[in-house]
Amino acid sequence: MKEAGVRPIQPRPVLISIDFFPPDNRRRDLDGMISSMKAALDGVADALGIDDNLFRIAAKKSQDTFPGGAVIVEISEAV
Repeated sequence: MKEAGVRPIQPRPVLISIDFFPPDNRRRDLDGMISSMKAALDGVADALGIDDNLFRIAAKKSQDTFPGGAVIVEISEAV
Protein backbone atom coordinates (compact mmCIF):
# COMPACT_ATOMS: atom_id res chain seq x y z
CA MET A 1 0.00 0.00 0.00
CA LYS A 2 2.82 2.40 0.88
CA GLU A 3 4.66 1.62 -2.36
CA ALA A 4 1.45 2.42 -4.27
CA GLY A 5 1.37 5.85 -2.64
CA VAL A 6 -1.75 5.23 -0.55
CA ARG A 7 -2.04 7.82 2.21
CA PRO A 8 -4.24 7.82 5.34
CA ILE A 9 -7.72 9.26 4.84
CA GLN A 10 -10.33 10.83 7.08
CA PRO A 11 -12.47 8.12 8.68
CA ARG A 12 -15.44 7.48 6.38
CA PRO A 13 -16.93 4.41 4.67
CA VAL A 14 -14.75 2.88 1.97
CA LEU A 15 -15.85 0.45 -0.76
CA ILE A 16 -13.54 -2.53 -1.12
CA SER A 17 -14.20 -4.48 -4.34
CA ILE A 18 -12.54 -7.89 -4.45
CA ASP A 19 -12.31 -10.08 -7.57
CA PHE A 20 -11.07 -13.63 -7.01
CA PHE A 21 -9.48 -15.55 -9.89
CA PRO A 22 -8.99 -19.17 -8.73
CA PRO A 23 -6.08 -21.27 -9.97
CA ASP A 24 -8.39 -24.02 -11.23
CA ASN A 25 -12.07 -24.95 -11.58
CA ARG A 26 -12.49 -26.72 -8.23
CA ARG A 27 -15.53 -25.65 -6.22
CA ARG A 28 -14.86 -22.82 -3.76
CA ASP A 29 -17.22 -20.82 -1.62
CA LEU A 30 -17.08 -17.04 -1.65
CA ASP A 31 -17.24 -16.64 2.14
CA GLY A 32 -14.12 -18.78 2.50
CA MET A 33 -12.29 -16.70 -0.07
CA ILE A 34 -13.26 -13.48 1.73
CA SER A 35 -12.07 -15.00 5.02
CA SER A 36 -8.70 -15.73 3.43
CA MET A 37 -8.31 -11.96 2.87
CA LYS A 38 -8.52 -11.08 6.60
CA ALA A 39 -4.82 -10.20 7.02
CA ALA A 40 -4.69 -8.31 3.71
CA LEU A 41 -7.79 -6.25 4.58
CA ASP A 42 -6.32 -5.48 8.01
CA GLY A 43 -3.23 -4.20 6.19
CA VAL A 44 -5.35 -2.03 3.88
CA ALA A 45 -7.17 -0.55 6.89
CA ASP A 46 -3.86 0.13 8.60
CA ALA A 47 -2.41 1.81 5.49
CA LEU A 48 -5.54 3.96 5.14
CA GLY A 49 -5.46 4.84 8.83
CA ILE A 50 -9.06 3.71 9.43
CA ASP A 51 -10.86 0.91 11.26
CA ASP A 52 -11.96 -1.91 8.97
CA ASN A 53 -15.52 -1.64 10.31
CA LEU A 54 -15.84 1.22 7.80
CA PHE A 55 -15.32 -1.19 4.88
CA ARG A 56 -18.24 -1.98 2.59
CA ILE A 57 -17.12 -5.14 0.84
CA ALA A 58 -18.27 -6.33 -2.58
CA ALA A 59 -16.73 -9.63 -3.67
CA LYS A 60 -17.11 -11.97 -6.62
CA LYS A 61 -15.48 -15.12 -7.93
CA SER A 62 -14.54 -15.01 -11.59
CA GLN A 63 -15.41 -17.88 -13.90
CA ASP A 64 -11.96 -17.34 -15.41
CA THR A 65 -8.96 -19.05 -13.84
CA PHE A 66 -5.46 -17.61 -13.42
CA PRO A 67 -2.30 -19.73 -13.08
CA GLY A 68 -1.49 -19.80 -9.37
CA GLY A 69 -4.66 -17.81 -8.59
CA ALA A 70 -5.03 -14.05 -8.24
CA VAL A 71 -6.97 -11.49 -6.25
CA ILE A 72 -7.66 -7.95 -7.45
CA VAL A 73 -8.66 -5.40 -4.81
CA GLU A 74 -10.04 -1.98 -5.73
CA ILE A 75 -10.54 0.76 -3.15
CA SER A 76 -12.95 3.63 -3.69
CA GLU A 77 -15.09 6.04 -1.74
CA ALA A 78 -18.37 4.48 -0.62
CA VAL A 79 -21.45 6.26 -1.87
